[in-house]
Amino acid sequence: MKRHGGRKFILIPKNVRITSPQGKPDETMVKALARAWIWQKSLDSGKYTSIEELADKNDINPSYISRMLRLNLLAPDIKEAILNGTQPRTFNLQGMLTPFPKAGKSKRSVSDLRKPLLDFFKSESLTLQLLNLLATHSHVGSIKLVA
Repeated sequence: MKRHGGRKFILIPKNVRITSPQGKPDETMVKALARAWIWQKSLDSGKYTSIEELADKNDINPSYISRMLRLNLLAPDIKEAILNGTQPRTFNLQGMLTPFPKAGKSKRSVSDLRKPLLDFFKSESLTLQLLNLLATHSHVGSIKLVA
């Protein structure tokens, strides 16, 4: 064992391969993906002409159906991770169904990432290098970063 930044780490020899066991799928997320897929197919096939009609026939709030349908827009590898149970523990249905932020509040600059990145990397120089890289390859424009 080794301590680093107050955390304990288990050091594994380089010649040993560890394969993580398959996680148990989150039944709530799997059911939500299935519902979203079924509802989207019902809309695409013409069985229902609108989300409101689908909501009325199933006695569900149209807003809920709209938020659930967003799950169909997840990348295939994310859907696969959900079905296999290998998605991050913080990735849950409650977080996926929260409404998108209003347009005026969602604008962020690359410099807004400084504190979270610093907390994650615990290294000022690595954080600044990453922020500079993001600033040069983004559409944010010039960002002045203070070391």
